Amino acid sequence: MKKSFFIFLPSLEIGGAEKMMLMTAKALSKRFEVSLVLVNSKGNLKKRLNSSYKIVDFNKSRIRFSLMSIVKLIFTQRPDYILSTHHSLNVFLIAIRKIHNGKTIVRLTNHIHRTDSDTERFKDKLFTLIYKYFYKRAPNIISQCYDMSISLSNYIGISQDRFHVIYNAVDERCINLGNEKPEELSNNINIVSVGNLRFRKGHDILIKALYKIKEHSNIKFKCFIIGEGDYRNTLENLIKDFNLDDEVFLTGQKNNVSAYLEHADLFVIPSRSEGFANALLEAKYFNLKSISSDCDFGMREINSLTVNSYMFGSENVEELASLIQIVLDAKKEPMKNFAFNFESFEKNIINYIDN
Repeated sequence: MKKSFFIFLPSLEIGGAEKMMLMTAKALSKRFEVSLVLVNSKGNLKKRLNSSYKIVDFNKSRIRFSLMSIVKLIFTQRPDYILSTHHSLNVFLIAIRKIHNGKTIVRLTNHIHRTDSDTERFKDKLFTLIYKYFYKRAPNIISQCYDMSISLSNYIGISQDRFHVIYNAVDERCINLGNEKPEELSNNINIVSVGNLRFRKGHDILIKALYKIKEHSNIKFKCFIIGEGDYRNTLENLIKDFNLDDEVFLTGQKNNVSAYLEHADLFVIPSRSEGFANALLEAKYFNLKSISSDCDFGMREINSLTVNSYMFGSENVEELASLIQIVLDAKKEPMKNFAFNFESFEKNIINYIDN
């Protein structure tokens, strides 16, 4: 009889953590009786759900409204393993771990003291103290990269041995190849960036760099920023102020991101901070030339294991503008193998659970 494995997620909104948890559920379903437990099932990733695991949907609008349902489910079902990747869920599951005899595993996808807003600084500090208290008591922690495990172990005040690094991966079976070129892509140079429209994603840095290229070179380009978020108005105003309406486009969410990556000339990820950039992994799957900021975390590790990968100093607009021009002219190297594949991820996660 297979052992039971509960994987908790707030929703199915598009995001790197959510994609990785669906990939994890699929990988573990070969060995375990997996249940994907959702606060609610809203989101565009619903189409990626797999019949190899069960779905439990609490249909609650917020995590806090689902807490009693979580307690009841765990107490009655007594799963052998529990996995979560969202800070609030992580903390709650650590706090109640003694109501069952299973193994509780938390996965950290970014630093616990990050915030996008100065107005949230007090709340952020309060939650940081809570996170540190409970993560010190977490028996099993998965980190996405070595840089993150070192930083978090120092920040939380626990041994780095408490962390187990498992790199994110690209599920090749969810990537479409042989896509038709999207109509909006130009016949000149196409630059793509993918990520939520938030301050920490740094799309304003990219827009400023593209303005410098337009002003000081003859390069004809179009840049497509794929994603949505509360920083949209700021970016729209920046595009208008720099007169880049014919060059830079905020596309919103796209179901055919693969088509943009397959036909682009350059991928740029200008983030001020990252957890482990899944968008960059997908771009490297297509062996797309890429430029990423040298920010925390994971960028250096991804770039060291891929080709045609370049970096600029975080928030350095001048360096990014110069590097874009250099990389566009650089010869593209062939990719010998792709390190971040599903098979490797599946092997690593199962080995970790078994040990």
